[in-house]
Order: sequence, then C-alpha cells, then structure tokens
Amino acid sequence: MTTDGPYVETKEVLGGFAVVDVADDEAAKMWAGRIAEACGWPHEVRRFKPQPQTE
Repeated sequence: MTTDGPYVETKEVLGGFAVVDVADDEAAKMWAGRIAEACGWPHEVRRFKPQPQTE
C-alpha cells in the first residue's frame, strides 16, 4: 500500500483560508459573508499586522 504521506486519506479539501485586502472591518465582514455563501462554510475575520512603510 502506498500513500501520499502522513495525511488524511481523502482527496477532499478539508480547510483553507483567504486573504482579502480591504479598507476597513465592515468591508472585511462583507467579503467574509460573500465567501461563506459561495463555499457553504462559515468564515471568521482576523486582522493582519500592518506592513511597515519603507522609504
């Protein structure tokens, strides 16, 4: 018997994430809702630490 590695024995997608660059929290919530409707799974919104400005 051969396997792809020490992973779950299925070819289905078990999870993932999306990174969306938006202006504010309201836009992030709107996009999370749209993505959740499209894929049929709930999503949570998290902020990333802002990138430092380089000159």
